[in-house]
Amino acid sequence: MFIKPWSKEETGYTEYHFKLLCIGRIVRNKMKTVLLIVLVHLTHFTVSQELHLKKPMSVSAVKTVGSNTAYIYNIETLKFNDLNLTEKSTLRGVQTIISALAEHRVQEDQQKMKTDITQMNTVIQQQAVLLSKINNIVKQQQTEINQLKETIVQMNNSKNSVAQLSPGPIPRDCAEVYQNGATAPGVYDIQPLNFSQPFKAYCNNTWTYIHHKTHGSALNFHKDWNSYKNGFGNLDGDFWLGNEKIHALTKQGKHSLYIGITTLQGRQQFSLYKSFKVGAENSNYELIVSEYDKSSSAEDNLQYGQAGGDYYHGNRAFSTKDKDNDGWVEGSCANTNNGGWWYANCLVADLTGQLYWYDDGSIQSAFMKIQKT
Repeated sequence: MFIKPWSKEETGYTEYHFKLLCIGRIVRNKMKTVLLIVLVHLTHFTVSQELHLKKPMSVSAVKTVGSNTAYIYNIETLKFNDLNLTEKSTLRGVQTIISALAEHRVQEDQQKMKTDITQMNTVIQQQAVLLSKINNIVKQQQTEINQLKETIVQMNNSKNSVAQLSPGPIPRDCAEVYQNGATAPGVYDIQPLNFSQPFKAYCNNTWTYIHHKTHGSALNFHKDWNSYKNGFGNLDGDFWLGNEKIHALTKQGKHSLYIGITTLQGRQQFSLYKSFKVGAENSNYELIVSEYDKSSSAEDNLQYGQAGGDYYHGNRAFSTKDKDNDGWVEGSCANTNNGGWWYANCLVADLTGQLYWYDDGSIQSAFMKIQKT
């Protein structure tokens, strides 16, 4: 009688065990010996030597699976030769099937191992990519640390330079700072001739910096007259030194003005004027500039067009949001452009408000520095 095999869901066994158990169910009613062999293999009893079966065989356990019952028998000594021909033939067939299934199991295990190895390699590659990213971050942080160390060294050098200045009167400008022994750029105390008290200025070689601004700066340059008169900002960042201080510096003798700009494309350019002076407050800090150096890479925008023209900044008074001295009758250039400058009507150059330099247009950053000639 042929009996339908149990399903995998009924037995709860793995795929391999399920195949063996199904064989046992199919032949169970034909020969109990075959069922015994299958169940012995299924339950992992050792049958590596000769298969010994003996009749009668007593039941040692009963397993109920759904409506079917599996009988597990005791193993006792029985020579293989005690089996009849039909039993031997059936036994050999089952052994062949078991061997084939075992080989199939090995192949499945090998395939699973290959899959596991592939997955492990994928994980290793992902970890390698992650490690590479971490290494890049570490390198970037190390670079930033090195830059910070260099900054600290420069700051220490600046402090040392100040400490090494020769005793005596406070330097009148940055040129004297270096004459008195300074060797590194930094912030130093200076006091121009007849100025009431010392003030700090950023010096680099013999140049005194009077202004710096970066596009998108957090520092507000739309300030009133007194703010531009006295100065504001951070000398290590964006700032305006102060019109009163610039006037005091430039009245000590002839000075040149160097304007450095960086375009939005990152191109660095400059305009050099060999004569620069800022008048006193009673002249509204008039801009007096001339002698544009034609070797400059940026345009001569402080003397654009004809003297006194709508866009000629030379000989103009300084304007702020609360003191309008520009040439625009109908409005205020300072309020329109959010800055303080020697506005005409209104501008081809503005390094505090719009950050604009014709014909480069809007620029990324700008600075101004002066030097006695």
